[in-house]
Amino acid sequence: MIDGLRRAGKTILLTTHYMFEADVLCDRIAVIAGGVFVATGTPQDLKASVANQTIVEIETFGIAPETVDRLRAIPGVTGVGMETRDQAQVLLVSAAHGAELVQPLLKELEGSTVGRVVTREPTLEDAYVELVRSA
Repeated sequence: MIDGLRRAGKTILLTTHYMFEADVLCDRIAVIAGGVFVATGTPQDLKASVANQTIVEIETFGIAPETVDRLRAIPGVTGVGMETRDQAQVLLVSAAHGAELVQPLLKELEGSTVGRVVTREPTLEDAYVELVRSA
């Protein structure tokens, strides 16, 4: 319905925490942290703010907090986040674009159960997290 209104040229103010939804439906986005605007622009503008990064997603099971701290200490790592998806923990490791971190990361995870490992470009969600963290 929202997309239909948008295509009809209507102005819509959408408040959402779902960055995938915002990326698809919004022409302009304002990111608010602590009641203050920290960034505004198109979804492409906001993603470009973290375009110099690569994200490594590592699916793990039962990882210890001290292991996450060791990952943060690897040279080249700029941030480590964790999400719970079903019964897995997914580590989201940010690094400078082009950094080869998969092998050092997996070395630190030896002894842990690791599922899939994916290297990808940043999403609007990644940009949002970075903007809010920097605010």
